[in-house]
Amino acid sequence: MLLDVASPGGAAEPAAGGRGRTRFPYPTRAPRARLGHCIKGRMKRFSFTVATEGNSDIVNLSPELARRVAEFRDDGLLHLFVGGSTAALTTLEFEPGLVKHDLPQLFQRLAPDDAHYDHEATWNDDNGHSHARAALLGPGLTVPISAGKMLTGEWQQVVLIDFDTRPRRRNIVCTVVT
Repeated sequence: MLLDVASPGGAAEPAAGGRGRTRFPYPTRAPRARLGHCIKGRMKRFSFTVATEGNSDIVNLSPELARRVAEFRDDGLLHLFVGGSTAALTTLEFEPGLVKHDLPQLFQRLAPDDAHYDHEATWNDDNGHSHARAALLGPGLTVPISAGKMLTGEWQQVVLIDFDTRPRRRNIVCTVVT
């Protein structure tokens, strides 16, 4: 159903098909009476730094996150963000075959380190593939939490992957909303 954003009262209503109106397939804003009344909680931020070897090094963040999340007894969300354009966050089963062989081989096929990257000509460096690989996964991740635990699967760990071509220290910014 298409919704009309020019309707009275600010709430989206079914479009009548008139000319001169912008039509979207979704509401563009919530009804006024409901804004600001759905979330009551608190937000807390913490961060920590991890050392990496670079070159698709995968670091298991779950032990540190479990320690930090233990203080939050309510239901909520843990959002993680890594600063830098050559690192990414994801979840996976942290086991040697996947971490040391399968994933590095996959990223080598997707964004080969020996391919031509205009980024390298621009900045006269060697990490164009690092930026491309990090962009595939992204710098952020959100995990639900409850009773002081992350609600991940039994074999699912939160990991940082550092794609840069040298060792780095990466800061992980964590925000908990309960």
